[in-house]
Amino acid sequence: GTHHSGAEDQEPSASRPAHMITEEARVVLYSIPLEPTLRKSEGLQVKAEADSVSWELRKADMNLLKGIVQMCEGLGVKVVACQQGIDPQIKDSLIHLGLIPLERLSLRYMQSFQELTGALPFSSLSDIIREEDLGRIGSLALTQVSGKEVLHLQPPNGSCAKLQTLLLAHRDQAGLEELEKSVCQAFSVGLPS
Repeated sequence: GTHHSGAEDQEPSASRPAHMITEEARVVLYSIPLEPTLRKSEGLQVKAEADSVSWELRKADMNLLKGIVQMCEGLGVKVVACQQGIDPQIKDSLIHLGLIPLERLSLRYMQSFQELTGALPFSSLSDIIREEDLGRIGSLALTQVSGKEVLHLQPPNGSCAKLQTLLLAHRDQAGLEELEKSVCQAFSVGLPS
């Protein structure tokens, strides 16, 4: 059946044609933030020393995140979907490589995204991304439903996915603008075929 998230029983509106972003793409899914972990200093350490330790931990996390970007590129991933936030530097790296970052997906969207794509969500920055954990989409397009911009995802051709269509939108205008900005930035880089 068809699952519409955010637009009850409406097909994409003809008020504006869909803007195709990518077709037949590999997807990786994260249930954790793709951001350095925030750690609080403990005890009575001198502030400069605590800041130094914090900086080293941030650098280590950023190295893990950069490794994730490299793994995604190496596996031909085109869409990196994340339930929580993506660090701005990592998002820029993804976009620069032609990958589409989707962040702050609600739990409902995460479950639907998993059903549509078949991706298994990662819950650790140190997990190795394997081919069998990736999902696939047939297409990703920016379209309009009831006057709102939404991402329209469809499963790959010949897929037996539980969902046949997924529309991603945000509750508020700020969230929608952030989603649109990420997708448009990735699209403007020019996704390789």
